[in-house]
Amino acid sequence: MRRWLAALAVLSACAPEKPPAGVPDAPRAAEVTAKPAPSEPAPASATAARPRLVVWLTVDQLRGDSFSRFAHLISPNGFGWLLAGGLHFRAATYFHAITETAPGHATLFTGASPRDHGIIANEWLTAEGRLIPSVLDEAAPLLSVELDPSETLELAGRSPRRLLLPTVGDAFRKHTHGQSRVAAVSLKDRGAILPGGQAGLAFWLGKRGFVTSRHYASEVPPLLVQHAQRHPLSSYVASDWSLLLAEDEYKSALERPALGTRVDARTERFPHRHSPGTSEAAWLKTSPAGDRAVIDLAMHACEALALGQDDVVDLLAISLSANDYVGHLYGPESREAEDLFARLDRLLGEFFAFIATQVPGQQVLYVLSADHGIGDSPESRIGAGLAAGRITEAELESEIRRLLRAAHGHERFLRGLALPNVYLDKSEIARSGQDLRRVAERLAEELSQSPGVYEAYVSSEQGDDSEVGQRVLASLRSERSGELYLVFDPELQLADGIYAATHGSPWHQDRHVPIVLRGPGVPPGTMDGPVDVRALAGTVADLAGLPAPAGSHPERLLSARPRAPAGD
Repeated sequence: MRRWLAALAVLSACAPEKPPAGVPDAPRAAEVTAKPAPSEPAPASATAARPRLVVWLTVDQLRGDSFSRFAHLISPNGFGWLLAGGLHFRAATYFHAITETAPGHATLFTGASPRDHGIIANEWLTAEGRLIPSVLDEAAPLLSVELDPSETLELAGRSPRRLLLPTVGDAFRKHTHGQSRVAAVSLKDRGAILPGGQAGLAFWLGKRGFVTSRHYASEVPPLLVQHAQRHPLSSYVASDWSLLLAEDEYKSALERPALGTRVDARTERFPHRHSPGTSEAAWLKTSPAGDRAVIDLAMHACEALALGQDDVVDLLAISLSANDYVGHLYGPESREAEDLFARLDRLLGEFFAFIATQVPGQQVLYVLSADHGIGDSPESRIGAGLAAGRITEAELESEIRRLLRAAHGHERFLRGLALPNVYLDKSEIARSGQDLRRVAERLAEELSQSPGVYEAYVSSEQGDDSEVGQRVLASLRSERSGELYLVFDPELQLADGIYAATHGSPWHQDRHVPIVLRGPGVPPGTMDGPVDVRALAGTVADLAGLPAPAGSHPERLLSARPRAPAGD
């Protein structure tokens, strides 16, 4: 099995970027209690047609075909409840090429492409060649009931300052003069911070419990203190991960692909157990316990912040990340992924019942989607007689260095990799007297002939008229993207033998996600025609009766007539 040489993640400071204009300051979480009533309530007739609360569920790595693949696992009160009374868009796809968590969440909530909102990837290289996370902010240290010593470092700070456009939540707060409450919860920092936007609140899992940062509060919010007392991380590791249903109710094979593992808690067969050598936070990320922890905190936030309790619309954004971790480690076709889906379905049923006790059902708008999809593991494809394989970062770096040596006699022109971006050293090239664009063009031409590379694009060019070229262009932003962008063959995944499967490509399996809307103003049914995920943010704003985010796509999802639910 090929081994992967991971890029060294060294965090560095970057010049601060201005937040979007016109966005009110974020509410201080430590001071938030109940929301004051609006000064000018909307008329009753208008209020009845608008939601009091938008519940936005983003299931990380949920493929667009998940509801058909796992139809045998769907219960009437979980996903089935959303689908039965909601509008299901079957053919929603992302327009951009880097189908990762950060750009996916940013696109969902801004309605813009990475080229415009600035979150081009989960991480990128600085001019100094340092790899930084998309939500890094040294000026916003973490806040939590109990921090790991490494989390107290300045470099552990997080905020949305690198997000260049306002989100749906930012638009809500701007146009309600700060009266809308916006809260986002996830296991992942980027899964909470980017949906929360500049003016909302965000809570995510740290190494010893849920955290926020000084971007959102001046001290540890009472909400987090109370939640840690009620639900310590230790409470989520007491039980093994056993199959929820009888074995004959599953369609996937029991064993996962025979790959290496970083997590000692996982075994080849159920039940999976938390190992004393594995942190509680790591267990949450790789088991259904993670979704339970996020939903528990989301319900507590709903109560503590009085979400949906008046006629000013609020937003609760929940990103459920366990599906992504499990899909990577076991493969989306594994029994682990299948059981996780079944458990998430039942968990959502509990959550929907809770929301019904907080806000009347006809005054809640539910939004469900995903930040990206994923292809099956190469082993699964090979078992079906299809071509498949992996290409590693180490192999690509070795090839790039070989080509540079052959063309220039040295490797100094390579600044580093954050694939699919390749960064060249502009200063070194300038000192050599060579032209940056010509160096990039020659390297791109040669890389395009390398095994496993579908196409190598020069980022300074305007792309081509092909669909793939336009998706790549939508993922590029000056000073964050590399000088070259690599697209790999559809049958290959950029990964090593540690992960069963991965995503991040411009191909359909990574761009195809579900969208389901249920609530006021949404006719039930299904839509089979293709839709652009960027249209979702503006659609949600329309349904809430508020202006869309400033940079959002002009298209709307409700411009066509849906097919009746009976045909679903």
